[in-house]
Amino acid sequence: MTSGVDSLNPAQREAVLHPGGPLLILAGAGSGKTRVITFRIAELLRRGVWPDRILAVTFTNKAAGEMRERIEKLTGGRARGMWVGTFHATCARLLRMYAEKVRLGRDFVIFDDNDQRTLVSRVLKDLGVADRFATPRAMLSAIDGAKNRGEGPDVFVGHDYFSDIVARVYPVYQERLEKANGVDFGDLLLKTLKLCGDPDVGKRLAERFDHVLVDEFQDTNRVQYDVVNHLAARLGNLCVVGDDDQSIYSWRGADVRNILDFERDHPTTHTVKLEQNYRSTQTILDAANAVIARNLERKQKRLFTEKGPGELLLYHTAEDERSEAQFVVRVMQKLAIEEERVPSDFAVFYRTHAQSRALEEALLSAELPYSVIGGIRFYDRAEVKDLLAYLRVLANPADEVSLERVINKPTRGIGESTYERVVARARASDETVWKTMEAIAQSGDGELTPAAKKKLSAFITMMDDLRNEFIVHDGSLGALADAVLERTQYVERLAADGSHESQERIENLLELTGSIKDYEGDVIAKEGMPPSIHDYLEQVSLVAPSDTEGKGVTLMTVHAAKGLEYPVVFVTGLEDGVFPSLRNGEDEDAMAEERRLAYVAITRAEERLFLTNARARRLFGQDARPFRESRFLADIPDHCIARPINQPRQRPSWMDRARDGARDGGGDDSGYAHRQEPPARKIERDGGISVEYDGDVSYDDVESTFRLGQRVRHAKFGEGEVRGFTGAGSDLKLTVYFPSVGPKTIIARFVELV
Repeated sequence: MTSGVDSLNPAQREAVLHPGGPLLILAGAGSGKTRVITFRIAELLRRGVWPDRILAVTFTNKAAGEMRERIEKLTGGRARGMWVGTFHATCARLLRMYAEKVRLGRDFVIFDDNDQRTLVSRVLKDLGVADRFATPRAMLSAIDGAKNRGEGPDVFVGHDYFSDIVARVYPVYQERLEKANGVDFGDLLLKTLKLCGDPDVGKRLAERFDHVLVDEFQDTNRVQYDVVNHLAARLGNLCVVGDDDQSIYSWRGADVRNILDFERDHPTTHTVKLEQNYRSTQTILDAANAVIARNLERKQKRLFTEKGPGELLLYHTAEDERSEAQFVVRVMQKLAIEEERVPSDFAVFYRTHAQSRALEEALLSAELPYSVIGGIRFYDRAEVKDLLAYLRVLANPADEVSLERVINKPTRGIGESTYERVVARARASDETVWKTMEAIAQSGDGELTPAAKKKLSAFITMMDDLRNEFIVHDGSLGALADAVLERTQYVERLAADGSHESQERIENLLELTGSIKDYEGDVIAKEGMPPSIHDYLEQVSLVAPSDTEGKGVTLMTVHAAKGLEYPVVFVTGLEDGVFPSLRNGEDEDAMAEERRLAYVAITRAEERLFLTNARARRLFGQDARPFRESRFLADIPDHCIARPINQPRQRPSWMDRARDGARDGGGDDSGYAHRQEPPARKIERDGGISVEYDGDVSYDDVESTFRLGQRVRHAKFGEGEVRGFTGAGSDLKLTVYFPSVGPKTIIARFVELV
């Protein structure tokens, strides 16, 4: 036994020294899984396994590079020739060896995202698919999802209006890919699986490797699972490393059943649990263990550490999202003084990108440097810039930069050549582009085609109507922002796309409209009169600088945080409807993934963890409304968490866990006390639930609201799915996708929940 193996803990050593056969390594958060998989590969080489008979796959080029580098250091260069790479890189290498078996030349090209969009755009045009909701992005998302499920164009079947279009586009798109001797990313996997099914090649592939090792196994989709099973089928030496509790990418095709069912699919599996954590304190781990334990379908494990208990988790409820952000900043400033923390020690997590806006503004106000990981600063996001550009043109039609940005966004048929002609005439006549555009639209000359003039006129009329209604006559800024989104059909177009990215862009737009209404309300409260649009645009320019120097506080979604760690972590927006996400509120599988997200968030913290939420928050651009605290907070044991003594108590979020009897709790000189709750009784009322406390307030359930992905029924169009929102209150409008007629924008009061 080498000294390197001697440095491992007993569970790690057991996994590394496993003699052979199926091996499932359940690697809890922070348990040293990368170390284990690299040590196991080094052990296989020590036993005499040839490097080129070992295949190790993971999900990112960075992870593959780090794995190869570690193995080289452990083995002194003896790993040369070993197959180490991502799934896509490995499959591309295999395809080039046997390309002719799947109707490809060995010099095939891999179409990137832009290539794919160009190709599918041509297919849509050639098929005469003019539906503005069947966008290239939406088509590609649906096709990629089908390929991740193992569905080629020959077996894909449409079941509603949208998927019927996909069923027409998919085979033509695939045929043209193959004629171009090209593949997309999904093809790399699906065509490799086809190779596995070939009588001749399939046998060779099954004999190609003696050992197959897969990292981050919980992130595999069905096609990846079938491929690695085939490659390891001859000897059964398949080692998979992962954590079902960190499976958070179902929206990208990951199937948690792959790791949950591994022992069933491989009856002789030897399972090793890595439960010793080297990252966090025991208090943080106890909280994470308690939250994830509520998931019923999981591999049982319990993280522990030798680092000691550490500090209590601190829980704070703010009045709204701005107060929440200000609390986060105040704590950072306090810890900077008391514990000599630097900005890079801090990370702030949120469920969706739209939540970063209030945090960014608070950090900017405090002059704290920050960076947004896995995303773009809120005011630098394309959709946010688009809406602000519309407002700038409405306030100042001479703003040519903003006009150029929005004149054909979303697409309205005003092409680049049309706009360039307008600009050329404006330069020649020394007029603004807007005035020139008005003149051309009204003229009878032949400088532009009648169709181009008609489209210009429609845009000018829309903008003039908005300006007259909301600026000339001093209308509400918030109502103006809502009207821009509605009349341009910006949100409706995004909603029809249906992709995860489009949903986030919708949330960002509605977050911006909410912030405009907040600003408007603040000014009225302070000055007794509403602000002008110029006041708002000036304020935005001051709070949204384009760059910040120096390494600072890290902001990111919980999805982006996986695999990272920070000394001090803030998890914000812990309210039912925000985290867990509102759109995942009723689906058991989706809620289980939300709980895994919470587990990932908690286990990123090394030393300190702060949990925050708000009593009221703007969501999807609607007026601020009350929220319950996240059900995940009720799962955290009392000995792990503290809250300010003077903080008003919120009712428990998880109604079926209303607790009887008061809880004893101690305090300390930090100003925090263990959570205490008086005797409670649960009362059913009007189909909802309220919890009443003796001598305390009672809280009724928040009224039902609409959410993205929710099923609704309309008297004329039948059942459909909510894809987007505009407006608020009685003016709330929903973009609903109906299988019978496609997308429709409908006033919310004319539909009912299914």
